[in-house]
Amino acid sequence: MHWQETFIFQGKSLYYNRIIYNNIAERCVEVPIAFDFFTNVKQKNKVVEIGNVLSNYENSLSDYVGLRPRRIIDKYEVALGVENIDLMDIPDDEKYDVIICISTVEHVGQGSEQAKLLDLEAPLKAIAKIYQLLNMGGKALITVPFGKLIDGGWFIQFSQEYLNLLSLKYKIPASGISTTCLKRIASEIEVDNPRQLWVEAEEAEFSNIDFCWPWLYCNGLAVIELTKVSSPFVLNLTVPQDSLVYNRSIAESITLDLVQDTYSILGRLREINLIIFPQWSESEDSIYQDLGEIIKSILNHHQRIHLALIIDTSQIADEDANLILSDIIMNVLAIEAIDTKAEPEIILLGKLNQLQWEVLLPRIHWRVCLEAENEPVITEVAAQNIPVCTVDSLSSKRVSQLETGLWEFK
Repeated sequence: MHWQETFIFQGKSLYYNRIIYNNIAERCVEVPIAFDFFTNVKQKNKVVEIGNVLSNYENSLSDYVGLRPRRIIDKYEVALGVENIDLMDIPDDEKYDVIICISTVEHVGQGSEQAKLLDLEAPLKAIAKIYQLLNMGGKALITVPFGKLIDGGWFIQFSQEYLNLLSLKYKIPASGISTTCLKRIASEIEVDNPRQLWVEAEEAEFSNIDFCWPWLYCNGLAVIELTKVSSPFVLNLTVPQDSLVYNRSIAESITLDLVQDTYSILGRLREINLIIFPQWSESEDSIYQDLGEIIKSILNHHQRIHLALIIDTSQIADEDANLILSDIIMNVLAIEAIDTKAEPEIILLGKLNQLQWEVLLPRIHWRVCLEAENEPVITEVAAQNIPVCTVDSLSSKRVSQLETGLWEFK
């Protein structure tokens, strides 16, 4: 991958955080978003950070923008300058111009069986409490994991339905809430400060985003901005819970082998990923002709270094598929003058389960039509919605990277 240094947030280009501390997932975007938010707040005489996060990433920029003198409260973390106070115990008459809370409220009231039984909506109440603590016109920035609604034991992953309760049930004025959502669409397969790609997305794209799958920790993020408006607000923490359906994270039930196999596939993907579904029951001549045409087109493409061709081999033995593919590639190389130093990636894809297909399909850009395709497999794995192109059109398509960091091939 050609990893970008920046990502787009609300029309701005911000640098990904690359400070190595706890930077395996959402911190790479949360930290720059938080600094940018604070920099652009006009009234910031009284500031509090809930959850001791930003102090791990501070430098002279904190002094320059005026963030360093803030009050920091954290119920559990013992550190210099951190007050061990529960957010919910702060008196309501304390008021702040700015409140920053990075990946903290999702843990409020969670972490034990007793706490979960008492209140799965405690994170929402914590956000209502933050709104209560704002001065009129004051602003808060809150980040939470976002996707399908998950009770993770020690955290709640927010869904849109859950988030909507802030105004519908806890009566924060809708005009005082603004939410921007980002999802992780690529990540290096490592646990030490991986480079990542995050993009803004619409609500509908988060319904199946899990926690810790396919990449460790957060894969979807909601950035909630609160502005205290003039409407009267009464904090009510005694309302009963709604009967929402809380899911378990897929990561709780998958095996290490499944993770390793899936990461092996993801690690071989390129900027542009194409897939074909050959009908392996066709005659040998037909298979060689179909595969030969697309292999020749891919190997001759002047931007082939950016391409990966995924070949479904779920209906043929691995050994047989490897023999056929090797034979075709050798034949093409014997005829064509191709620079083998800039090769595309060719991936033989055996039998995957549903979870692996759900991870892979959003990362495929085009399905290339063959003369004979395995239609039942295409339907079975839900690949019929992938954009379709022909072998002949590949040579005219160009690889380019958009400002958002996404790649296109057209």
